[in-house]
Amino acid sequence: MLLATVVTLPKPGKPPTHCVNFRPISILNVDIKLYAKLLASRVAPLLPKLIHPDQTGFVQERQTCDNTRRLFDVIDLANRSGTPGLLLSLDAEKAFDRMHWGFMRQTLEAFQFPALFIQSVMALYSTPSAKVLSMGFSSPTFPITNGTRQGCPLSPLIFVLALEPLASHIRLNTFISGLPTPAGEQKLALFADDILLYLSTPETSLPPLFNLLEKYGRLSYYKNNVGKTQALPLHIPGPSLVDLKTQYSFDWRSDSIKYLGIFLTKNRSSIVKHNYLPLLQSIEKQLQSWHSVELSWLGRMASLKMSILPQILYYFRNVPIFLPAHILLRLQKMLFAHIWKRKPPRISATTITTPRELGGLGFPDLLRYYRASLLAQLLAALHSSEPPVWLRLENAVIAPNSIHDFMWYDPLPRSKLEGILPSSYLSVLTWRHWGRPLLKPFRLLSFAPLSFLSRLSPDLNLASWTLQGVTLVQHLLAPNSIKLFPDLVQEFGISFNEIFTYLRIKHILLTHRIGAIPDKDMSAFHRLCLGKKNLRKPLSLCYRCLVSPNTERKLPYMLRWEKDLNLSFSREDWFYATSSVYRLSKSTGMREAHLKLLYRWYLTPARLHHISKGANVCWRCSTEKGSLLHVFWSCPKISSYWADIHGLTKLCTALDIPLQPETYLLHFIPITIQIPPRGLISAIFGVAKLVLASHWNSTSTPSLSEVLTRLDSICKYEEMFASAHNTLPQYQATWEGWISYRSSKGSSSSP
Repeated sequence: MLLATVVTLPKPGKPPTHCVNFRPISILNVDIKLYAKLLASRVAPLLPKLIHPDQTGFVQERQTCDNTRRLFDVIDLANRSGTPGLLLSLDAEKAFDRMHWGFMRQTLEAFQFPALFIQSVMALYSTPSAKVLSMGFSSPTFPITNGTRQGCPLSPLIFVLALEPLASHIRLNTFISGLPTPAGEQKLALFADDILLYLSTPETSLPPLFNLLEKYGRLSYYKNNVGKTQALPLHIPGPSLVDLKTQYSFDWRSDSIKYLGIFLTKNRSSIVKHNYLPLLQSIEKQLQSWHSVELSWLGRMASLKMSILPQILYYFRNVPIFLPAHILLRLQKMLFAHIWKRKPPRISATTITTPRELGGLGFPDLLRYYRASLLAQLLAALHSSEPPVWLRLENAVIAPNSIHDFMWYDPLPRSKLEGILPSSYLSVLTWRHWGRPLLKPFRLLSFAPLSFLSRLSPDLNLASWTLQGVTLVQHLLAPNSIKLFPDLVQEFGISFNEIFTYLRIKHILLTHRIGAIPDKDMSAFHRLCLGKKNLRKPLSLCYRCLVSPNTERKLPYMLRWEKDLNLSFSREDWFYATSSVYRLSKSTGMREAHLKLLYRWYLTPARLHHISKGANVCWRCSTEKGSLLHVFWSCPKISSYWADIHGLTKLCTALDIPLQPETYLLHFIPITIQIPPRGLISAIFGVAKLVLASHWNSTSTPSLSEVLTRLDSICKYEEMFASAHNTLPQYQATWEGWISYRSSKGSSSSP
């Protein structure tokens, strides 16, 4: 049960001829993983209280961007003051694999975990063994005597607990000096074993630091690789820097240092050069390697969303900078070029990036994702149960004001912005330009923190109210009025001595006509701004709000279809028509056929006439103009084909669906039809269009037998998919009419 199979993953960019250049990942028994996950679920909620905010790895409500933003702030403050310092990124050699079990047990005891729980954890490390699987060959089983397994759900949580004593001693050691700031000394940032220190007097700080690392290593087996430890000097005089380089064989850097995949640069002017330009080159190289892979255009879109978008979002979230428009434009163009294989696009960028529920394809709009990442980081930090260190630091720099205050001033008082850090200014401007408009139709101050009222009335002291949990203006409001003072006393424990303060607050609220926001009228973004809990994925939420246009505006393809059909449809009608494609079938080919027609993908004779001045008549009948509607519907040579489709639909569903182009081409199926028949009807219409498109630019006409053959294949595919996903009842309800029809016909390819 405690036997693990270790698979080895080569580290990128390093020669695979040495064992140290492979990353061991333990493939564990499922029972062990369940047991470890159970223990991890009990430890995880405790970590925010046990682990200092300097550590952001594997701790709930903490993220990598908390560290990187803080470090950019520290560099900005160091540049302002000109304080000599050293950024030092420690390289731990096999940190997870070297952890001493005895030290691990003592750490758990020091944190006062119950003896029974410690015993349960150490059961995982009683007599473990492993074997290495490499290139298909398995090594003999060997015992394991130290280390935490990479692949175990509990392992990273235990590791950050075991690393906390080292971090605590570094913080408390007065001989190791960090950067003095208005928020206190900034010295240490950790993400699991990735440790970065800022030392303001490296000459006197480095010796006690390495003495401490040596003592910790003797107890825990931690080993720092000095040769791979990166060092970036800031404002250190030349002679002192020469002495430091002589004494310490670090990997000395002159302009930037890499931490958590992000380059921390000496100056903000070079952030784009060191971070986004390599990102562009990396993505371009990756897309070139994919060029020969045969994927559908929907498949290429999916691969970009799964593989490339997370890379871009990581930089958006971790590099707080005003990103030049040309960088975003170049990134977006690269993605679009890959979708269309560097050919002219068939669908407009507006349609591609519009959300699916509004008739588009939901492909990422990078500009709005960039804005959403900034908004999500700001809102998550403001309403976190424990504000991240960077927020406390940035607020201390502009005290007595705060970032939260600047979000609500109208207009923004420029005189109060003196000294604000670039990261703070970026967040404030992003909020004011793109976040505040999303709060409509409600008044802005309805979402403001209670402390902001003291900015409207400078001598108003609200500290005691905030300590009692009244942190938002909304806490004072009832559905149709301001809460009575006795109700606030009972709800929050406000002192009766605060009655005069209450009257002043009430006067401010009435003066500015601030009212409560009814729950039924509150959007998900409103809830996020009010700090409502249980709202997951704030980045996705902010992006959806930014990317959703006015719901009354129709996309260009919708207007062209309405013009061709001489009809007008509501947004609700278009919603049902466009969303039907994702219920049409699990087959990508079926979905593509419908989307190509819906988005007017095809180069019809009429369209080609505008491009190359060729003939604009239909290739099939050679008499009428070859518009999209004519080629797919009104051409006399396919009228019998659509009549056969109408008859087939009636035989399979016992429903007489009117023979109208908006129904058969765009799936405007009457809402009176029940759900199971609607699925089969959509499938029949989808296959009919797929068969028709297979005769593109040909004088031949499609036949009903082709439709029957393809429907048989689709039906079989749907059955296999339903069987694999345990959804056979839904499959049978949808395809019952088709199965009965084919059974009565003996499954022949003729009608």
